Amino acid sequence: NNKIFIGNKYINKISEKSFRENVCIINQEPFLLNDTILNNIKIVKPNATYDEIVNACKLANIYEDINKLNNKFNTLKSENGNNLSGGQKQRIAIARAILKNSKILLFDEPTSALDPYMVSEIETIMKKLASQGQTMIIVTHEIGFARDVADKVIFIDNGVIAEEGTPEEVIDNPKS
Repeated sequence: NNKIFIGNKYINKISEKSFRENVCIINQEPFLLNDTILNNIKIVKPNATYDEIVNACKLANIYEDINKLNNKFNTLKSENGNNLSGGQKQRIAIARAILKNSKILLFDEPTSALDPYMVSEIETIMKKLASQGQTMIIVTHEIGFARDVADKVIFIDNGVIAEEGTPEEVIDNPKS
């Protein structure tokens, strides 16, 4: 009986184009082009102003890292991305999502390849986005991460909703 709505429209009634405009997916291994960091960010909004890009990067906490690179925004991402850490790639993907200004951000295992410091960094970014009213869906196996960033948890077991509620209800005091 649970249904998903975007705005006031049932998700099954939304066109693919509208879905793509309203939802941005940040994968556990973000896709980055073999191009400059600037072009990797503004691919979602080619006519973005420099200020919009800088603001998105600051919100994603990647701006300082970019400014430490020799060519700053014009730094080329190497073919296999070895010149960027996992956390930097993740934060570039988050900056791209912020620039796109989607209604919903869908994070797929956002912390799976990150060290504890970077997990904390991503958590801080998500809390900042949430405080600004951003809707986020986070798919994760990291129950502790879900406790720290979610206001609602849906626990799915074998494709069926086993439990849903606040983090305290589902994680700290599970029914099962």
